[in-house]
Amino acid sequence: MKAVYAYIPVVHNGTLTFLETYKEFPILLLDNEAGKDVNPYLERDIRALPAPTIALELTAQGFADVTVVPHTELQKATSLFEALIVPEDEIVDFFLEGYAPDVAVERVNVFLRWTKQISTTEFEVPPDRKMTRDAFALELLDTLTDEAQKSPDWWRQIAAAIVRDGEVIAIAHNKHYPSQHALTINGDPRSNLDAGQGPGIYTSIHAEAWAIAQAAKKGISTEGTDIYVTTFPCPACARLLVEAGIARVFYRKGYSLLDAEEILKNAGVEIILVEEQTPK
Repeated sequence: MKAVYAYIPVVHNGTLTFLETYKEFPILLLDNEAGKDVNPYLERDIRALPAPTIALELTAQGFADVTVVPHTELQKATSLFEALIVPEDEIVDFFLEGYAPDVAVERVNVFLRWTKQISTTEFEVPPDRKMTRDAFALELLDTLTDEAQKSPDWWRQIAAAIVRDGEVIAIAHNKHYPSQHALTINGDPRSNLDAGQGPGIYTSIHAEAWAIAQAAKKGISTEGTDIYVTTFPCPACARLLVEAGIARVFYRKGYSLLDAEEILKNAGVEIILVEEQTPK
């Protein structure tokens, strides 16, 4: 007898289709709440429901044999089966390798969730960084902080505005495709990445890119304009800003990928940190 072993943070159509294929086999669910003690990625996946709740949902969907298995009991639970059918998933592999290394595994190449997070770690501000407490910059970044809250991205909410001669010509936040519900359905491909890994892996259009697209749609040139961003641009956006002719980048928070800074500096784009106002 075989069994299905999987990490299922949410139940969606892809999950049900996968499980229906192996409906004659018992389902062993990774206990994500207990697993947080040994795997930090489970802590990051804040959309995930507790495994017992997932088990109730699957039972309601007609799956009769569903068991939640804590990692400490994984060896005992899996020893009852000749093999486990598992989706290709590095979290599943982590627990099998660490707690049931001898079990036979049959991996299925199926997409149930993203399996590849950029850290918000900020490098120290360079000693030669130009800074400002300009009232316009402070007010606009306060507005952008509110704009960023419109983003569905629980990990990184960012907003940007393009400005010419003190007039905002475009304002945007990061949003996801193919729908705003993409993160809820499959998770974020960045949720299992650490600082500096896979900078080009994401399902969103970044705030800077959407702001530039808005200007293009309106037929407004961005040559010589300023851009204000709540967080320092990523490398991909830095390249876009250079080609769009952005003259100055005003930002409030730093970013961990400093090659973006080199891209902007080498193109002659001025970088300005907007300091928070000192409390009175």
